Amino acid sequence: MTLGSRDIQATARRLRTAGLASTGIRALEREVQTPEGPRTVRADSVRIDAVHTPEGALQATQHYTPQYVHQPRYLDHPNGAVGVHSVLLVVPDDEVDTHEERYARLLDADVWIEGPKRVLSLRHGRVEIAPRAALDDLLPGHSLPAVPLLATHTIAVKDVTAARGLIEAGGIPTRATPDGFYVSAQDACGVPLAFTQS
Repeated sequence: MTLGSRDIQATARRLRTAGLASTGIRALEREVQTPEGPRTVRADSVRIDAVHTPEGALQATQHYTPQYVHQPRYLDHPNGAVGVHSVLLVVPDDEVDTHEERYARLLDADVWIEGPKRVLSLRHGRVEIAPRAALDDLLPGHSLPAVPLLATHTIAVKDVTAARGLIEAGGIPTRATPDGFYVSAQDACGVPLAFTQS
C-alpha cells in the first residue's frame, strides 16, 4: 500500500523518529505515455520497515508530476468510480487495539469507531481496521488465508446500483455488503474489490 505525502522530508523524519522507517528517501522515476508524447513520472518515497507491517508492504510517497499519472483519459470509467474510499485491514480479534495504535503512529492520524471498525481518515480515503470475527458482516462469504491482511479495497462510485448492474452485465458475480457490494478475489485479480456510494 502506498500512502501519499505532501512533504516526504517531514514524513521521513517522523517515521525515523518513531523507529518505523526502513530506508532513507528514494527517488522514483518511470516513463509514461501521454497525448503529448512520453513524459517522466517523478516521486520520492520512504519505505516503512516490514517488521511494523505484517499485513503487507507500506510506503509513503510524494508525487511531483501527478498530472502524468492522473491523466484525464484515465479518470473516467463506465462504473462511475470517483476515487478510493478505503482499505480494510482485518486483524486477529484480540489485536485490534494493537493495530489501531500502530496505524495511528504510522499515519499520524486520529481514530474513531464505526460499528466493528476502527477508522483512520486520510486526505483522500481512509484505513479501516476490523477484527476477523466481523469479516462475514463486512464481506459476506469471503474468507482469509491469514490475518493480519489488507483484505479489500473499496471504490467510491457515483451510483452504486448502476455500477453493480454494469459489473453483473459483464458476467461477473457480486455480493452485497452493508454499504454496497463487492467482487470476489477470484474475479478481481487476487483481492476483493468493494464498491460504495460516493
